[in-house]
Amino acid sequence: MIILNNNYIIFIYFKLKLKNTLVTISKYKKYKNTYIYIKNLKNISCGHFKQFKNRLKNTILANNILIINIIKYLINKNLLNINLIFNGINFFRIHILKLLLNTKYKNKKLNIYKLFDITSIPYNGCKFSKKKY
Repeated sequence: MIILNNNYIIFIYFKLKLKNTLVTISKYKKYKNTYIYIKNLKNISCGHFKQFKNRLKNTILANNILIINIIKYLINKNLLNINLIFNGINFFRIHILKLLLNTKYKNKKLNIYKLFDITSIPYNGCKFSKKKY
């Protein structure tokens, strides 16, 4: 079991794509008002599971299994205080938040300190792709 000092901060970065969800769990150290990157603890996505390939990566069941695996990993490593970063637009963003907030494992629950959304919004609209003949 890893016990971290109070000056280490855990960030969970969700890259939400239209057909996949990528998750990176990173450890940072706070120095004054900035965060210094230490290392990645785990990288995982919906495509890592053998039963979810191609079109099945974008299902609610694949996202459920992904989030439950993340919760188990964090609680087993005793990393209960986390910060979340969302990037991208996906249908399962609210579902991911509900699972992270409400799921208990071994009578422990995750504490979310901050929630960041760094999704870029197109200022000039979306352009259609060129048709190929």
